[in-house]
Amino acid sequence: MKKEGKPTNVEEDDPELFKQAVYKQTMKLFAELEIKRKEREAKEMHERKRQREEEIEAQEKAKREREWQKNFETVSPYSPRYLEVTTQLSLSLNP
Repeated sequence: MKKEGKPTNVEEDDPELFKQAVYKQTMKLFAELEIKRKEREAKEMHERKRQREEEIEAQEKAKREREWQKNFETVSPYSPRYLEVTTQLSLSLNP
């Protein structure tokens, strides 16, 4: 810079300006970290919510499937429910 005839004093040479620049940069970095932390927490919360909804849906589906199997299964003489179903039918027909 001396060869070009420009002054050689740089803003960062002033201790007060250097202190302000460091403070600004530090605050900016901490703010960015806080934003990233909040974004990560929101993403994790959303993922947990999605997983829980999938679990509930799977439970409901299994419950519906069990109910359907119970209500619509064919009862043959070899079925374990044969005796139960025939007893219920005979009781309902003969009060």
